Amino acid sequence: MTASALPATVARRRRAVLAGRRWTGFFYVAPAMALVLVFFLLPLGMTGWMSLNNWPLLGEHRYIALDNYFAILEDRRFSLMWIPACSAHWPRDSA
Repeated sequence: MTASALPATVARRRRAVLAGRRWTGFFYVAPAMALVLVFFLLPLGMTGWMSLNNWPLLGEHRYIALDNYFAILEDRRFSLMWIPACSAHWPRDSA
C-alpha cells in the first residue's frame, strides 16, 4: 500500500463505523417509539375519529362531523358544570 492510499482506507472504515453507530441509536429507540405509537398515538387518533361519529356500542357507526361538539355546547348540564369548577379559583371577598 502506498502512503496516499492509506488515509483513504482509514477514512472509508471510519465512515462505515459511524454509519453503523447511527443505526445502533435508532435500534435502541425503536422499541420505545413502537410503544408510544401503539399505546398513545393510535388510541388518541381513534378517540378523535370516534368523537366525529355517532358510534353506538352495538351496530354501525355514522359520521356526523362536529355535531357531537355542538350538542355538548347546547347542553345545559355542561354549561352548569363550569360554575363550581371555576368558582374554586375565583377570589373571594374577605368582608
